[in-house]
Amino acid sequence: DPRTGRAMKILEVPLAVMDVTLSKYRRLRGPPAWQAIRETLESTAAAGGLAVLLWHNDTFYDPDYPGSGDLYAMALEWLDRADAHVVTVGQVASWWQARESVAMVPLERQHGLGWEVDIPEEIEGLVLRVTPAAEGACPLVSGADCTMRRDGEDWLLDFDRLPSGGSIRVVLT
Repeated sequence: DPRTGRAMKILEVPLAVMDVTLSKYRRLRGPPAWQAIRETLESTAAAGGLAVLLWHNDTFYDPDYPGSGDLYAMALEWLDRADAHVVTVGQVASWWQARESVAMVPLERQHGLGWEVDIPEEIEGLVLRVTPAAEGACPLVSGADCTMRRDGEDWLLDFDRLPSGGSIRVVLT
């Protein structure tokens, strides 16, 4: 904060696609513009990432921005078909803050290699990556339901929704 000299908590979310970047700066319209949008969405989806789209309200005025509204509709249709999780930037910020509040505390050695995961705020869509130290080790999760899948040597533990005030125990067996 420039007035107080203290650090501020800011979440910067970069844009992946912006209407005027396509038409004004990259000079793309119609099919070439749609190809650029689709390629961005596809590569973001393949990486499991976050794509922020920005369409200014004046670009829906077709005489000044021909086809811009159609490109936006096509992007929304693509996201719907891809079953993407579409939210506002404010919702992304709330999720990020909830994610930041999650605390992973190592368990005492007598309980085995693992962690107690404290959830002070409700959070949706939390994924924990667990890298086992020993080959063949498998995580055992208690306190919440999750979907487990392999990603190379790692385990991904996917929790749909975790209530506030709860905790999860993850132990490698």
